Amino acid sequence: MKNNGMRYISPVALFTIVFLVAINIHDSEAKMSMAQIKNMMKPVSKTCITKIGVSKDLIDKTHEGEFPPDPQLQCYYACIFKMMKVVTKDEQVDLNLILKQINMLALEELGKQITPIVQDCDAKITATEVCEVSWAFAKCLWETDQSMYFFP
Repeated sequence: MKNNGMRYISPVALFTIVFLVAINIHDSEAKMSMAQIKNMMKPVSKTCITKIGVSKDLIDKTHEGEFPPDPQLQCYYACIFKMMKVVTKDEQVDLNLILKQINMLALEELGKQITPIVQDCDAKITATEVCEVSWAFAKCLWETDQSMYFFP
């Protein structure tokens, strides 16, 4: 039988490699710091900018605290929330889904900081349309604690 230049790995060696990788994954810290979350959000932001057609300048100004009620900016945040899987099928931003994502992604101390802010913002929001609610959440997060604003 020709091996066509391919090398074969023995089953014992393959098992050893898989076992060692599994141990390292299990032992590694899967939760992220705020810097890591912001970095993770960059491709999400890029996708939503393209999908919604929102101006990058408009998004950049949010990092200075400017949140004009622009429909494209509002829907940009809805796009991010949808990609984060915190919007239900009936287009509602779901606090429980947000808290679940925080618990899964954020380091414990970060989660303890951001959870009450998210709960407070949720209680303050009166809008019902998904774009407006998402924008209001982002705006509230910035206004409450800029260090917890994780949008790129």
